[in-house]
Amino acid sequence: MTESTVLIADDHPIFRQGLRKIIEESGEWRVVGEAETGESALRLIEFHDADVALIDIAMPVMDGIEVLRRLAADNHPCLPVIVTSYDESAYLE
Repeated sequence: MTESTVLIADDHPIFRQGLRKIIEESGEWRVVGEAETGESALRLIEFHDADVALIDIAMPVMDGIEVLRRLAADNHPCLPVIVTSYDESAYLE
């Protein structure tokens, strides 16, 4: 069975490290990269052809919403999943 690939995009290094550890211990996923800005996330998603991208909604340079817009505009097959600590949906509107 081929492992699915995932990219982690979050501007908090400790969060990325913890998430990477959980994902890698599952044995079903392979983390292909980490990004701390939306801009670098887009580059790495393209470079690694990630199956899934876990994307923080609030990152410097380019936020997670803009990353989603660009992936959709390019019809990229990567499945983006927003990861956030915000408890209000107003940020998404």
